[in-house]
Amino acid sequence: MAARPGPTSSFLYRGVPTRTWREVPKPTSLEVRNLLSKVGSGIDHDLRTDAALWRARFGSSVFTGYVNGTIYCTGGLEPDLQNIYLRIDETVGRKKRRVSKRR
Repeated sequence: MAARPGPTSSFLYRGVPTRTWREVPKPTSLEVRNLLSKVGSGIDHDLRTDAALWRARFGSSVFTGYVNGTIYCTGGLEPDLQNIYLRIDETVGRKKRRVSKRR
């Protein structure tokens, strides 16, 4: 039986996987949202949950910034998505909140 094309078929699927950034301060999260709007993402104004701070769509990919400091992307097939991930990494890495482990 031949392999069926789709997400489980590794020789045909070349999508970018999902990605999560955690412990992102709110101002940095909003900076990421602004970055996404500059690269052509549409910003959703109708949020479905109180936990979401913002949501942006880039082709078939959806980025969501949450109130708890998490940013999540669904992944997708857009060619520039990996470059956007790198730009978000740079933005979040520069301003990552320092977490104290004192008890």
